[in-house]
Amino acid sequence: MISHDDTIKQQSQPTETFRRLMLPHKSEIALGFQSLTKHTNTTKNFQRKLYTTNKPEVDRNQENANASSSFEKNIADELLKHEVCDWQFFMQKDQEIIQQMNTSDEFPQEPTYKAKTQESTNRSSQLQKGNERYLYFQRMKQGNKLLPNLSTQDFLSSVRHTTKLNEFAKVYKQQPQNLYLSLNLSQPQRVPKTFGLIQNTQQLVSVNTNRCLRSREDCRAFSHAMQTQQSKSITSLQMNHNIFDPMQLRDMLLSFPTTLKDIELIDCKLHYQHMDVLMSYINKNQISKINLEKNNIRDQGCKIIVKYLMNNYTLQHLNLNNNQITESSCLGLSNLLKQTQRLLELYLGYNHLNSSAGNTIWKAMYKNTSIKILDLSHNNIASLDCATSIAKAIARPYNELLHVDLSYNKFTYLQAQLITDALIKNETIYGFHFEGNQTELVVNQNGFLMNNIQQKKVQNDKLTLLYKQPQFFKLLDQPKKDVFIAAKQYEEFVMPYSRQRKIRSTKLNVQKVNQMGKLDTCWICEGWQEIKFEWTAYKSGSLYNEPIFIHLDFEDYRPLLMTHLNNEFFLVKMCPPNQNIHYFFTNPILGVQQPALDQPIIQLETPLPSIPFLYNDEILVDGSTIECLNVLKTFNKQQLFDKYMPLVQCKPREPLAKFDFSPYLNIKKHCWSVENSIFRNFQPDTPQLIDQCYEFDFQNSKVTRLVKENEVAEVKESLRELYRNLFHVYKYHASGSLNTPIPCIMIQDFIDFLVQTSLMDGMKTNDIDISFTSTSAAKDVAFPQAFEKGIVRCQLLEIMIRLCNDKYIRSGVYTTMVDSINAVKQQSQEYFARFDQSQQWRKTRLWNQKCDILLNDRLAMLKSLYKYCCKLSKKQQTKFDYVSFSDFKDFISECKLICDDLSERESYTVYLQSMVTQKDELFSSKHYQMNFQEFIEACSRLAEKLSIIRGDKPMDLDDRRVKDLHTKLDGFLLYVYLNIGNQMKTVLSPNDPDIKGLDKCMINDFKSLKQKLEDSFTDGDEPPYDPKVELPHLSSQITNLLGNTIGGKKQTLRQQIKQLKKEEQKFALINFVQYFKSLQQINKDQDD
Repeated sequence: MISHDDTIKQQSQPTETFRRLMLPHKSEIALGFQSLTKHTNTTKNFQRKLYTTNKPEVDRNQENANASSSFEKNIADELLKHEVCDWQFFMQKDQEIIQQMNTSDEFPQEPTYKAKTQESTNRSSQLQKGNERYLYFQRMKQGNKLLPNLSTQDFLSSVRHTTKLNEFAKVYKQQPQNLYLSLNLSQPQRVPKTFGLIQNTQQLVSVNTNRCLRSREDCRAFSHAMQTQQSKSITSLQMNHNIFDPMQLRDMLLSFPTTLKDIELIDCKLHYQHMDVLMSYINKNQISKINLEKNNIRDQGCKIIVKYLMNNYTLQHLNLNNNQITESSCLGLSNLLKQTQRLLELYLGYNHLNSSAGNTIWKAMYKNTSIKILDLSHNNIASLDCATSIAKAIARPYNELLHVDLSYNKFTYLQAQLITDALIKNETIYGFHFEGNQTELVVNQNGFLMNNIQQKKVQNDKLTLLYKQPQFFKLLDQPKKDVFIAAKQYEEFVMPYSRQRKIRSTKLNVQKVNQMGKLDTCWICEGWQEIKFEWTAYKSGSLYNEPIFIHLDFEDYRPLLMTHLNNEFFLVKMCPPNQNIHYFFTNPILGVQQPALDQPIIQLETPLPSIPFLYNDEILVDGSTIECLNVLKTFNKQQLFDKYMPLVQCKPREPLAKFDFSPYLNIKKHCWSVENSIFRNFQPDTPQLIDQCYEFDFQNSKVTRLVKENEVAEVKESLRELYRNLFHVYKYHASGSLNTPIPCIMIQDFIDFLVQTSLMDGMKTNDIDISFTSTSAAKDVAFPQAFEKGIVRCQLLEIMIRLCNDKYIRSGVYTTMVDSINAVKQQSQEYFARFDQSQQWRKTRLWNQKCDILLNDRLAMLKSLYKYCCKLSKKQQTKFDYVSFSDFKDFISECKLICDDLSERESYTVYLQSMVTQKDELFSSKHYQMNFQEFIEACSRLAEKLSIIRGDKPMDLDDRRVKDLHTKLDGFLLYVYLNIGNQMKTVLSPNDPDIKGLDKCMINDFKSLKQKLEDSFTDGDEPPYDPKVELPHLSSQITNLLGNTIGGKKQTLRQQIKQLKKEEQKFALINFVQYFKSLQQINKDQDD
């Protein structure tokens, strides 16, 4: 530690010290300049110009021995040793070096250079040992720069150089003193305190001196430091938990910079004498925020504050929490609230205010037009008059209040009801706290003050009453099961008294997760986030008509009506932060309950039981069991306010939007639609979806590498039309190879495609093999769902480009790729016309009311069959069960369905055609993992192809084929049940609810009771029906082929023509729609 006496001794050192400081050896100054300029040639020229040797070495030694001891003579001797050609230039250069070091961000490293001889090496080491000038430069930079990036440790390490730094500053007139010298010199007898002023930052803005000012010396040193240049930019100052008297406070305030705006003086033992000094300073400066929490201001100090604030136009934030203020100060506070137009935040919590004081303050608040945040928590202001004044102030039009805290004031139920009714009329208070008054009263997530227990009781009574009335809408797929739910205990609705919360300038105050019904919900303090929930018609699901409701978990899945605009439904809602929000959507008119398909979905391990929904708070609808939900992760990043202006469009206590159900309440039966059927969760093949697949496949293909850059745009558009045809052909040709790990087209299937389209003509087999191998064995693209010996859907575009290049461009038929693609489209047009679109068959044959009724009636059979098929082969563990093609093939084999009407390849075609179109078939495996909805379609396609019809009379195959699909499904499912029903019961658990309902849904006669009575002339008292009696008839339709079960039957000419036209149109999986259209045309011709 360097004391003040050491400084005096240092200044009185002999001339040698001054010589080392002012006139170093020429080699040393040259070395300093060389390190700064980094130009060797410039340094050498400067040395030759500045110094010239005037006397020999012997003369110089003799003169040193005879030199005088006086200061002036030593200076003269130094001047005689070296001839300075340009003294003014030398001093100017020295000043420039110092200035450069003070303004530079990084100080250059000490010079290092290689010595070529032993003599130069020794000379260099001597220079570095004796050269203190470089160290002075470095110390000077640390001591004089406005604010370098120094930590507290760096500052304390430079304390021992205080004397040299101070001496150097005086010589070069570096004034005023900098912050570091001030901290060193003002605390000479101890390790200097930094008072939070030494920060690793470019500019001092916020300073924390908490618990640092404990003595008069501390206050004096802090005052000196605050007068330095570096402290002129401070805007926020925290001086909490310190001790100083009014005079010390006055001295410190006088040293504060004019830029200061925010002062904190928490727990500083301040009293009324301090207030006179402090408020006088505040009125003379631009202070906008003062925090005086937890002091001893009392009423006398509060009156002084109010007196000064009457003439203050800058202070916006005043915190007087926990200062033992009573009703004696309320008259002055009331006058201040009536007059002020600048005060925005007032905190009076944890004081001794009574009901009279509360009434006076709230009457003044009715006339106030500036206060945004008011805290009166932890007082005793409760009274009927005060509650009336609060209600009047809150319900006032054009209110400015944003946050109000009335917690822990002992309000009664009657008083709270007045506040509750007034709060409903207010839409500006985003945060309202009322905990600690009555245990059952809480502020819910929408900002309403409510009685939790009473609200639950009213809701239960309403549900009980509505269950006695007929329900007009239905969401349940199955009858509702009574699920025992334990009643909530009284303590779960009661709020604990242990929480304390304060808000500062609407900054978010992190707190524990708010449990339902236990804490007041405050959007500001908890940092709630504004989220926009959306439902896009035809993309999120099959719903496209109003109304669509969203159900959010933190709202207890209460239905909230979404706004409809341009085929989009949306709802903007404030949501709790840092949580996973679970939700789903419903349409009670159509009876649809489902998650959005285009948003993240989670599968629940334990399904939620059926929940009763109250639409418009008056229409009761029982919801289905919830197995999957949408999920959205919220964060705590959104800023709710900017200078007290809300940045969110949600308003607190907004009325619940209602939908007019009156046109639908008198309709007991509504028209059938896909949206309320069993097919509602199946994503249809739309042109938009196919275009999305094309964009994805084109982006991940190598087409751009094979096509000239100037042709890419035209080729992309030309390929788009070809891709739509290839899209429907791909699954048929991909089913040609049954042993591949994923669906893909092998070389023999590709050659078959070329032969069928006549594109094989004129091509060499070797060229085809090379093109196919180059496309399929692409090692530079690592796609998880690709097979090196086959091409997947994404590679169709590339193989077609290679085909065009080999067939047309290389042979010289065409010169551009666009013309070649057009030639391929024209030549393949006839072949593409043979294929139906999968979606056409769904619309014309499957998606209708009769099939929907039958499938819902056989739902237990379908679910049991699906679960059984999932267990037929061993698969890697996944989150969800699925049916692989191996499972599907085993299922068909066990049921003995392979025959002349259904080959093994056709079973694979059925499997692929039933899969929902996936945009991504490269990174996702969903296109060959069959879910339940896809399994239903696969069974329907099998039923269509096999055409198994229930009855007691044989039918011709062509007659069976023209039957409606629902009759074919009925026969197919019964045939499967009779073949593997016992095996399904063995594999699946007997406690499975679907297994329990299996026999019930399948043991039904194909004849109605009326038909039985007419056939047997009995009274209908017959034994239970055994479906096994139908097995021989159903099996005969599998074994008897081509309609040969009918004996000789005389046919007319018209019937022969009909049979001939039927044979022209083959009944195949790829052209079901064309087959039925041809039948319609034949019938139309016959009618004509």
